[in-house]
Amino acid sequence: MIMKQNIINLFRCTIALAALLIVGTASALGAETYSITKADTQNGSYSVTVNGEEAETAEAGATVTITATPDTGYEVDGTPVVSVTTDWGRANARAMTRGEIPTETGIEVTAGTAAGTWTFTMPNDDVTVSVDFKKSNYAISVSTVDGGSISAKKGDAAVTTAQYGDSITLGNTPNTGWQFVSYSVKDAAGNAVT
Repeated sequence: MIMKQNIINLFRCTIALAALLIVGTASALGAETYSITKADTQNGSYSVTVNGEEAETAEAGATVTITATPDTGYEVDGTPVVSVTTDWGRANARAMTRGEIPTETGIEVTAGTAAGTWTFTMPNDDVTVSVDFKKSNYAISVSTVDGGSISAKKGDAAVTTAQYGDSITLGNTPNTGWQFVSYSVKDAAGNAVT
């Protein structure tokens, strides 16, 4: 009778220990982190942060922020791209214990609250973040003047836009009886441009 009671108690302890192990394993898996790889870029830089801190990893479900800083004369080309880069060795190992393989094919990126920022939600998978930059186009407005006309050209062609670093040639054609005196070139803020 005592032996039977000891076997029952041993069985109860085994079940309680197994339940404890299952709960402990589930919470450890829930906190798994995934890598964030930044693709190389040119003509600017960008950071990837989680909770305001630079991040190379994040837990699934975390909000990740991308902040882009273009070089002078450049801007972000479209929206940053976040693509899944599955570590299949780890995914297969997880699938054996969790019964799932990641199925994300693309990650939605949304505009952030500050200019030059975007956010995405970290999936149950590794990701690569890419930000591309392109040259900015700036408008050139040529005023109408009394006694003739003026022009802005790039090479031989009249232009209404230019990119940072472009060489723009100013031309003038005075009406009969008039002569050219000077040009005045200003940026969008009204500051003189040499």
